[in-house]
Amino acid sequence: MATITIPLEHGVKMGDKTHTTVLLRELTPGDIIDAGLASERVTASDDGYVFAVSPTLMGLHTLAKQIESIGDYDGIVDIDDLRKFHREDFELLQFHAERLDQAVLESVMQRGKHDASGGEPELADD
Repeated sequence: MATITIPLEHGVKMGDKTHTTVLLRELTPGDIIDAGLASERVTASDDGYVFAVSPTLMGLHTLAKQIESIGDYDGIVDIDDLRKFHREDFELLQFHAERLDQAVLESVMQRGKHDASGGEPELADD
């Protein structure tokens, strides 16, 4: 599973300690499913009540699930914990989470792809 450690500019207080790093990990299918379910809300419409998924909540829930640890705090992170981050650190987390997602997606897209000569796909060095 791909991970990346992010140094925080301002740090974040969890419990009684201020932490200065966050370990992000790639999302699992279960993470995406759980985030989608947590993002659903019942909304009234002209046709009655419907379930709607909030893109904002989906993004926040997936980001929280991507956080493996904050410094030496390795408890479950939720949206209330995300509110504790300084704006610049929060933006940094979002940026790196998107980069991690993109790297995983590119890796999946390369899987099974043949080169122009019809040879075997190239494997990335780890």
